[in-house]
Amino acid sequence: MKTRNQHAWFWLVALMLLLVTGCGGGGGTDVDGDLDSAPDGDTDGDDPDGDTDGDDPDGDSDGDAEGEEPPDVEELVEQGYFWLENGEAAFAADIFAEAFAVVPDDQRVRFGYALSESMVGFELLFDVALGAMAGQLSSKPVEMGPDGPVWKDGDDSLNEWFDETLQQVFSLINNQFLFAVELYAPLKETGGVSITVNKIPFYLAMQHESWIQGEIDDADVYMFDGIARLMAGLFEFLQAHGLETDLGTAISVGAELVKGDANLQSILGLVTFLLNANDGFLDFNAEGSARIANSRALLVGALDDLLLAAAAAEAELETDRDQSDDIFVVEDDDGISMRMNLWSWETDDESGEPVADLTELTLIEPSVLVAASEVKAQIENGGDALPFSTHYIPLVSAAAIVPIGFGLLEAFGVDLGLDIAIVSPSVLAGLIGTFVNLDVVALDLNAYYADPVPLRDMLPEWTTDRGTWDNMLIMEWECPAELDDDVPDGAGGLLCAGGDETLVDAEHFKDTPYEIPLDDKLLGTPYIAFRDPTFGGMLYVDVEALDLDGYDDDARWVPADQFNLNAALGKILARIGSLIGD
Repeated sequence: MKTRNQHAWFWLVALMLLLVTGCGGGGGTDVDGDLDSAPDGDTDGDDPDGDTDGDDPDGDSDGDAEGEEPPDVEELVEQGYFWLENGEAAFAADIFAEAFAVVPDDQRVRFGYALSESMVGFELLFDVALGAMAGQLSSKPVEMGPDGPVWKDGDDSLNEWFDETLQQVFSLINNQFLFAVELYAPLKETGGVSITVNKIPFYLAMQHESWIQGEIDDADVYMFDGIARLMAGLFEFLQAHGLETDLGTAISVGAELVKGDANLQSILGLVTFLLNANDGFLDFNAEGSARIANSRALLVGALDDLLLAAAAAEAELETDRDQSDDIFVVEDDDGISMRMNLWSWETDDESGEPVADLTELTLIEPSVLVAASEVKAQIENGGDALPFSTHYIPLVSAAAIVPIGFGLLEAFGVDLGLDIAIVSPSVLAGLIGTFVNLDVVALDLNAYYADPVPLRDMLPEWTTDRGTWDNMLIMEWECPAELDDDVPDGAGGLLCAGGDETLVDAEHFKDTPYEIPLDDKLLGTPYIAFRDPTFGGMLYVDVEALDLDGYDDDARWVPADQFNLNAALGKILARIGSLIGD
């Protein structure tokens, strides 16, 4: 049996074998929930082992092959949940796949299979993408040559290897979540799910063991499906973009910067290096349009799952007031709220022995459900842009509760100093609002999905006519006395250090497509030239709150342009300036 510290290398070896042999958990990538390609090569979705009539997984039409005993499904189910409960999702997935070939309609089998595939996706994400690959790159030292960084050992193949591997890893992770979505779909359609699980752990690079236990019901299926859809939608979006550039050099140089005296300017220089190394980096690839459409469908499905989970939990509450053995528990004291019962080990102060500790994570509140409903409707039907602070921050906060509660941030060295037992989406949204003022921007996702633009077009403009490491994002400031070295003296070389009395109103980017005239605003934050300030038509700015002239007197939310977007950024960046290191 593998120990936890072997996971990274196990998955790296497994990944390479899977890529070579073309085998892997997860079937077709049909986001509507139909099993169009089962994991063992069956194209009609009837049977995962290639049997065209679906009667027998080994190809025997009567299901009674001579000399063969049919598998004991009950034993397979027990083995599958045994491996799940011991943190071995890959082994569990193999067992559930065998049982699924015989009884695909069994709730215990289908749910266990879906959850296992999702957990394998998370393990791949954290063990391979963040662990093994970073370890491989750190073994390739670089030094600065006359034309930029070069490998000390003269190996020029790493960049190609990294580009190819990154795409393959994304695809492999994505397929895990997509297949889980397909498996969950029939459970959502039939309903009536009731499965008891004992201590299913979630390691995921955490510093302490956490787990769930209790009854899996319809609300739980919707929640787990929503998580799988959200993750699959993220990777569909990433895979819509070309990622071929000099990533190996950039990451190695980035590692050197982290060890040294990195500042914001050096980081931005690294960003522009990546963008200039390949014109296709972060542009849509040949699959871009299809994958963006898939990501839209998955996002809408995840929002729908959130609403259906709350409805299912509320319906259950009518007949079962005692939810002490549930994983997702509904409360209706002040509108529908849902919390997650999460268990972990804590050390007893007196005995020094580990004891089980229950943490109640509040994931859904009325504001989250309202936001989910209205964002889903806006994506599907259009309408006014929705303010970021009232619609997207609640959703982001609800999603952030899960990694915070499971200790993922601590595993990456981030300590927010929060008592997770009292943190809710509204509390977290309020905390975000104290550092970032997002009241002045709104999003129209319907417009974006109607005519999407790649990430490359959502970035600031950058220079392309300088030396490899001299190209920079195009920014200007209104503190001329501080710009002897072309950057201001404030935090990170990004903000002006002096007060308002040192600022001088100026026009910016004269005689360029992103020219900004005198705007009667004094900003200590940078003016940034954007390739597409509307971000594909989705970004709107509250010109009324910013007191901006030059717009219709009745206007409040207007499409972003170079002028109003920079004014909005001034409002946003001014609040977080204290968080940026010198």
